Amino acid sequence: FDMYGAIQNALDLASKDKTTSITVIAANGPYFSAGNDLTNFEAASGGDREKVEEMAKVAKVVLHEYVD
Repeated sequence: FDMYGAIQNALDLASKDKTTSITVIAANGPYFSAGNDLTNFEAASGGDREKVEEMAKVAKVVLHEYVD
């Protein structure tokens, strides 16, 4: 869940920077993802309920931090 942590850290830094008025999350590299780390989907598709629940909890925290 490195991606979620990286997003949360970047948003935290941006929110503390008084010169930042907008934050854009953009792609880096030659590949495109619809907005999630594909390894998370792979774990979810394997039927590992604990990993799916952990992924949902981490995503919830990131989203709540972003909205607040």
